[in-house]
Amino acid sequence: MRWLTLKHLFVLLLALQVSSFINKEPFNLSWKSLSETSFSEYFNETKNIWTLEGVFPVSIRKLNGSDVKITGYVIPIDIKKRSYVLSAYPYSSCYFCGGAGPESIVNLQLNDLNHHIETDAIKTFSGVLDLQSRPKNGFYFTLINARIEN
Repeated sequence: MRWLTLKHLFVLLLALQVSSFINKEPFNLSWKSLSETSFSEYFNETKNIWTLEGVFPVSIRKLNGSDVKITGYVIPIDIKKRSYVLSAYPYSSCYFCGGAGPESIVNLQLNDLNHHIETDAIKTFSGVLDLQSRPKNGFYFTLINARIEN
């Protein structure tokens, strides 16, 4: 009888653990924390150019592969392909047009490509954070399976 009670207790604890994992809220990522990323130059022998390598602080490295959410300005990269980035700054001041750095943009790999998002719309996105210190696509931060929260 005691064994049966311990077995039930174990199953209950396991169920609670699984439900807390499933209901886990994404980590609220801030632009301030991303701005702690530093960049150093290195020579890319494949492309025969000098370029930047991202050096992520421990606090950001710990979030690699985790579900996060972040709010920013939506900037289209390719409207036909529904390719967007999220920026800490509006289009006129963003990394591509203004003087902001690469730590101020997050590439969005949207899980739903069926709608258009207006330029400079302020939106919150959640997804799995992917860090690339030497990105092939130019983005050091990407949200995989990004979805609009608001």
